[in-house]
Amino acid sequence: MDSTTPPRLPLDLERTIFELAAGYFPGSIPILLLVAWRVNKWVEPVLYRLVIVSSRTVRLSDYPVFSHEAISRKINNLEFLRTSVRHLFVEAHSVQAPIQQIVAACDRLKTLAYTPHDSFPDLLRDKQCLQRLTISITAFLGCFPPENESDPQLHSLTHLELLDTHWDDAEEPPDLSTHLALIPNLTHLALNGMHDSASWNNTFRADSRLRCIVFFVDDADPAHPLADDDRVVCVQQFTDYRLDWIHGIDAGKDYWALADIFLAARREGKVDRSQLEIADTDRGIIDNGQWV
Repeated sequence: MDSTTPPRLPLDLERTIFELAAGYFPGSIPILLLVAWRVNKWVEPVLYRLVIVSSRTVRLSDYPVFSHEAISRKINNLEFLRTSVRHLFVEAHSVQAPIQQIVAACDRLKTLAYTPHDSFPDLLRDKQCLQRLTISITAFLGCFPPENESDPQLHSLTHLELLDTHWDDAEEPPDLSTHLALIPNLTHLALNGMHDSASWNNTFRADSRLRCIVFFVDDADPAHPLADDDRVVCVQQFTDYRLDWIHGIDAGKDYWALADIFLAARREGKVDRSQLEIADTDRGIIDNGQWV
């Protein structure tokens, strides 16, 4: 090599360095995109590994929040979304056509949080890699049309959080047993919203697959109908739910992890067996996955 030629790293090593930097420090990605065209090509997919679509522009952690208009510009490159996006958070009052296309295109999702009440036929179709799902109860039920109850096939899904699970006293809540039965590997279930349904409680109690059942509450009721079920924990949620979702992806330290550790500690006698409630701000008592 000519002594006047500046030293250069091999391209594969250089790419690894930039990809690691983007992965560990996602807030640096907009700057890294400007380094060189080759770096732009390497790190842009990392930018879209975790996508938050919201009309609220408040930045969350180091991850950017995309408006509906901004993410819609990617609609012409659905293959890019398919290969890049692994975690998707959709926050909207109503579903717009581009959002439908984006959710449908991201068929390699591992985590999906979908807060609108609207549903559409392809929402959960072909989500073979999906492991964790947060979704409103009405949208969830809408994904299982009566004429084809075997679709979608969510064989990888283990964690399900249902939003807005509240019903008027005059309403009979839907039968969840049929829908939950179509998720063969479900182990964790959370209900975010008040409900008092004997049929639901009976369904949960009889489901031996479930290892953790979370109820989000303001105050735990000692007379909870499932208080005697050692899989039940009541969680007071003070953390921004979007941040908690990000914490779960980045470090595995979300309310699911907290609930698992709490239940293990209760079974081991480290926590009084009558205690049902924990706050999601109690992460300080967790050290290396142990109750301390």
